[in-house]
Amino acid sequence: MPQTSRGLPPCNFSLPRCYCLTLPCDRLPYINFIKELAFHFHNLGIESISEGDFVDFFTIYSQKYVFFTYDKIKQKLLSSQIIVNDNSCFRFGYKYVLYFLIAKHVSDIINTEDGKNVIKKLFENLHLENSANILVFITHHTNDISFINDSLLSAMIPFEDQEAISLNKGGQYYQNIKAISSKISNDIIDQSRMPEEEREKQLIKNDEKIRYLEKTNQNNLTSEEINETTIPFLQAFRSIDIVGQIVKNRKGSLPKQDIIELISEIYLTGFRTIGYLGAIFTDAKDLLAEELKERIEDDDNREDVERKITSFFQLISLQACLGVFTKLVYSVGIKDLKELYEEVAKRIGSPAAKLVSFSINSYYNDISTKDVSNLAKELDGNIVALQILKSRVKAYIYTNHTTYKQKQQLAQALHMKISPSIGRKKI
Repeated sequence: MPQTSRGLPPCNFSLPRCYCLTLPCDRLPYINFIKELAFHFHNLGIESISEGDFVDFFTIYSQKYVFFTYDKIKQKLLSSQIIVNDNSCFRFGYKYVLYFLIAKHVSDIINTEDGKNVIKKLFENLHLENSANILVFITHHTNDISFINDSLLSAMIPFEDQEAISLNKGGQYYQNIKAISSKISNDIIDQSRMPEEEREKQLIKNDEKIRYLEKTNQNNLTSEEINETTIPFLQAFRSIDIVGQIVKNRKGSLPKQDIIELISEIYLTGFRTIGYLGAIFTDAKDLLAEELKERIEDDDNREDVERKITSFFQLISLQACLGVFTKLVYSVGIKDLKELYEEVAKRIGSPAAKLVSFSINSYYNDISTKDVSNLAKELDGNIVALQILKSRVKAYIYTNHTTYKQKQQLAQALHMKISPSIGRKKI
């Protein structure tokens, strides 16, 4: 049987162990204190506080709540490393603890006017790392997701007039990547690949991506420091993450139809994002081609340069499409909702939706030859979609233990061939 473990990337939002283990047994007063302190940081837009200001905060807090002495709270928080002393200033030792605690405070007041205003402001700054992560954590803290509907839709406004790509034959985006897709061969299955090695490679790649993101996010950029063109994409991607977390966290308490609605909106947001990118790439290609034409006198050289420009933009268009598909798989994918992903694919009805649902289910579950064969028949003649399907099936075979018979059946369904040792070095 194929293994169901897919080597998933670690959750970016898990709390450091010290948060749960190093506070004293009577931890609730401490948690309330650091929750209020975290929200104080958020209100002031600061990352650290001087000891004098920390004392002032403690004094005001202890007037409102029955609490410990200043020396005791300071010692406990510093020893737990939740709060660290950095050049005579206090800051949270882990940024995700800070986000978690801010979100906890907001979830406690979410139905008040103050809470609604905080949510509104977080969505207005969804392109910023801290706002996005706080919103994700809010979905962990509250069962009430009504706060998300209007604000989340407003975050998707930049793409509301953009047609979602479908990858139907003859569609604009299909035409953009058809030529480059036909040049990429996915017709050979390397039988010698070892699942353990392939999963290890995948984990290493995921770890590298996470380390890169953490390094990149060490300095949380302000709105002024983010390119204006980038903001809509950050908003779209982070709204996908937030809704994905709602689906994962509330799958047992939301009606199936509500989950289908949420997943469908996530898919369409991703597909509109791809379409928006495609329009940008097309405009950039045309401008670059025209500019170079004016600089090159020789007709042959001009045509050669234009071909290379076209190939380059076809390649990045294909990579953008696959990148967003992967984003959707990780953001909304989960093992338990196989039938709902299939329902979403039927509901949207496009090759793009069918490929994303298949990718999710093949990543988190086992796949059958029948499923692959049926999808291949539906996509018959669609070069782009079939190449993506072949690539996904190869990835499944390479990262799971499948019998030779299963490989043969899958290969036959997609008119692929099995080779004993493609590109494998002998040791």
